Amino acid sequence: MGACYESFARPQILILDSLHGLWVVLPYVCMFRARTDSSAVVRTILQDELPQVQKACEKRYPGGKLPKISIIVCGKRHHTRFYPTREEDAAGKQMNPPNGTVVDRWVTMEKGWDFYLQAHFALQGTARPTHYVVIYDKNDMNADQMEAMTHNLCYLFGRATKAVSLCPPAYYADLLCERGRAYLYREYNMRDNQTVTSGATFDWSRAPWLRGVHPSIQDSMFYI
Repeated sequence: MGACYESFARPQILILDSLHGLWVVLPYVCMFRARTDSSAVVRTILQDELPQVQKACEKRYPGGKLPKISIIVCGKRHHTRFYPTREEDAAGKQMNPPNGTVVDRWVTMEKGWDFYLQAHFALQGTARPTHYVVIYDKNDMNADQMEAMTHNLCYLFGRATKAVSLCPPAYYADLLCERGRAYLYREYNMRDNQTVTSGATFDWSRAPWLRGVHPSIQDSMFYI
């Protein structure tokens, strides 16, 4: 990139400041969902990003009462498929399991907490469930609570009136990354004769994603 960030905690602090302006109180239960199938990315989340989020919370939460954080990784790049054993249990002509099907044993990891959830109804072809892996949990949720919450969230995607296959927080993150890549095109494709002073920081007040966006929707998910 053309400029380096002071730290990962900086955007997190800005997010907390914007939430504090929109909500009466900041949330004390935080559920983060990341879409990845790479174990290296999981290590980055736990070793680099999680401490920075915790550091941002320490600076913004009053009275030292910090939120309880849980992190769930979502992945769809796999070859696992499920089929009903009885025809009367199938949903639709494609003979897929009904939406809301959860598999959390026998084909899951030997060590760890993961489950497969097919939250959507496949209109065509074989339904592909999403693989969820809980890599960090301080909310002490049991498996049924985590799976039910994940399934319920799949009905809250702003572009659809039915459940989607991927949990909307991760879905929105994909859309945001696509939009962000367009906003940062110039920074990612700087010419050779353009240089940036070493140690330069990103000027958040001049962020390209704020140009042309009405102030009343700058803090909303206009990118969906």
